[in-house]
Amino acid sequence: QPIRTIQEYETLVLDEKDKLVIIRFHAPWCKVCKTTSVAFERCATKIQRAHPQKTIFYSVNIDGSKETNEVRDLILKVHGLDVRGVPMGMLFHPREQGIVGKVRLNRKQLSVLKQKLEMYLQEEVDLISLFGDLEML
Repeated sequence: QPIRTIQEYETLVLDEKDKLVIIRFHAPWCKVCKTTSVAFERCATKIQRAHPQKTIFYSVNIDGSKETNEVRDLILKVHGLDVRGVPMGMLFHPREQGIVGKVRLNRKQLSVLKQKLEMYLQEEVDLISLFGDLEML
């Protein structure tokens, strides 16, 4: 589901109370974004169907309208996360005080992210210890 405005970001991400939020940042001119888009969507659909109470997936086109650029700027202001390179993923959890991980979403790192999400959702490990090293940019 795309996030297009600051209001949507605040409502869908910042106001989330329980779920792990995974946001994919992408741009239409990015070749890697295009080649990993289907794999990310499959991963998101599979995990979302299996664990709808624990996860939610969104996307932000950083090369879009004035509104989506404002969303990118808000993320920088609120979280200190500068989204310059794409595709990039951000994992946000309200109980853990915000961002718990960020990762470049190329094919290799997408596979790592999927494995870590599955481990977390099977409750094998806690969120911070699992995603704390996920700053693979």
